[in-house]
Amino acid sequence: MLIQLLHDTAAQTFQTTYLIIDGLDESLTRQRLLNSIQQLCKMFERPNSLKILLLSRPDYDIRQALSSNLSFSIEPRHTKLAIETHIRLEIAKMPKLHVMPISAQENVLSSLVERADGMFRWVQCQLDALRRVRTLRAPEQAL
Repeated sequence: MLIQLLHDTAAQTFQTTYLIIDGLDESLTRQRLLNSIQQLCKMFERPNSLKILLLSRPDYDIRQALSSNLSFSIEPRHTKLAIETHIRLEIAKMPKLHVMPISAQENVLSSLVERADGMFRWVQCQLDALRRVRTLRAPEQAL
């Protein structure tokens, strides 16, 4: 019903419809979601009237279901420098971490960068935990 509603609304209102779905791999009913997306694509008669951006980890079933579609991958190595820059800027804003010896700051930085696996959100959650530390030994425990 939702697919039909989306189609009807988009077809009557917009020349081009953009649909963005993030975290497809996190869906508990992802096969059903993939089937619905494929169904939606078939419903749009005009070429390029529907543009879909799916964001996901490259799990096998997702790659198989979307194998005939244009795709690209952002690998952890592609985001490593951006993540490192973000962490450096955030550490500079944290008084407790900023006063730590440079070697300790570099340990925090390298630990976060190496374990991030390209995920900014994971890094931000770790940084938020580090903001709440009360002692200079706590950052290592928090990590």
